Amino acid sequence: MNHVIISLLAAALISAPAYADDLTGRLGVGGNVGAAIPTGSKWLRDNAGAGVGEGGWLRYGLDEHWSAALAYDYLGFENAKAGSYIEMITLSGAYNIDPESVWNPTIHAGVGPAGVRSVESGKPTQFGLTTGFGFERFVCPGFSVGTSMDWFYSAKNMAPNHDASALRLGLNVGFWFGGAQAPKKVAETPAPVRAPAPAPKKVEIALDVQFDTDKSEVKTQYDAELSKVADFMKEYPFTRGEIEGHTDNVGGADYNRGLSQRRADAVRQALIDRFHIDATRLTAKGYGQDKPIADNGTEEGRAKNRRVVASFE
Repeated sequence: MNHVIISLLAAALISAPAYADDLTGRLGVGGNVGAAIPTGSKWLRDNAGAGVGEGGWLRYGLDEHWSAALAYDYLGFENAKAGSYIEMITLSGAYNIDPESVWNPTIHAGVGPAGVRSVESGKPTQFGLTTGFGFERFVCPGFSVGTSMDWFYSAKNMAPNHDASALRLGLNVGFWFGGAQAPKKVAETPAPVRAPAPAPKKVEIALDVQFDTDKSEVKTQYDAELSKVADFMKEYPFTRGEIEGHTDNVGGADYNRGLSQRRADAVRQALIDRFHIDATRLTAKGYGQDKPIADNGTEEGRAKNRRVVASFE
């Protein structure tokens, strides 16, 4: 029967899906079974063969690394003249070496009262200890399977042969309850939030907008030009800009300044009305003939000076 149980546990351990688990605040109850191999005393080694070790345990997770356990273990040996055995009740601590691993590698050690029968007269001993290591793999959030190698030692009492020790190579199962955290799985890296790109320190966008003589109406045929400014301001939502109006030197300076102001205002308003640009992000100013970029002495130069520019600082 024990061979069937061991085979089933081994199959579950190999085929279990990949989970890792934080045992913080979780209570586990389980058992183990495996081969018990006598290692001492001399009488036990000479008169007993490998048998079956069985046990049960309660375990509580203190944090992601540490847990405490109370366990009962019974190791019976074959072919012993006096029916040799070791039994222990131990209080132990376990340390999970790598909580992120799906194998949950753990080392543990414990102490407690022990009984041993290893001589003909067989008196119980008083003190035992155990230590070992193992791996635990979670099949689902509340169920684990694992394997471990444990060494048990029961100290001397009176007769020289009353001390005994043995190894157990076994498999175990555990049922887990409570705890605030579900099994850990590989977390997907969230897509980074793309912050708006900073605008260059100074940008000027020249708009090829033509006006009728002495007029300031912005015709819809120039919306493609206005969209250059609108697209820029949407890409850089923290920028503020100024619509500049400029003229050539034909006419009086005051008149030209007023005309350029009206045209700059008209372009600003078209951006607000047609492209829904926040009015607080745009100002307008007419500079008239004060800032030429070409020679007003030629027709070509005067044409270049009659312009509207969106300027961003």
